[in-house]
Order: sequence, then C-alpha cells, then structure tokens
Amino acid sequence: MAIGYGKQETLLSWWPLPHTWYHRTNGHYWGHWTEIDEQWFQKRQDRILKGLEQPMQPNAWKSALRGAKSWRSTVAIVEQEATVFYA
Repeated sequence: MAIGYGKQETLLSWWPLPHTWYHRTNGHYWGHWTEIDEQWFQKRQDRILKGLEQPMQPNAWKSALRGAKSWRSTVAIVEQEATVFYA
C-alpha cells in the first residue's frame, strides 16, 4: 500500500518486505521458519484482525525486527570469521 501527498509517496506494509525479513540483523530470521517466527506471525495476525496493528514503513519494520545487541554482535563475528575463512 502506498500513500502520499502530491508527488511524495511512502510505502506501508502489513508484513515486513523480503529484504527486511532476510536481513542479517533481523532478530527473527534464523535461516528458516521457526516456532518463534510462527508465534510472532500468529500474534501479529491476531492483532491486525482485532484492529490493534497498522501497516508500517520499511524503517519501522527494520526497527521492530531488530535483534538484540548480543545477536547483532554474534552475527558480525560470524560474518567476519567467514570472510577470513573463505578469503
């Protein structure tokens, strides 16, 4: 869904877009769909149906899905080691 004023426009979505969901800092994405992901999905869907949620902008999705600092640090270390290993 896009809303705008004149020539300005912003993108809103009920669910995170693929590039946001599959981003390495997403604290919900483990490389496959997990039980935790399913619980998050069911809870959000229930809240949408009850009118308690609204579509969000991409930056809001990025913030909402952002993993904990410990998760982001772990991902950074793994990526650094993988780069060294595969270089």
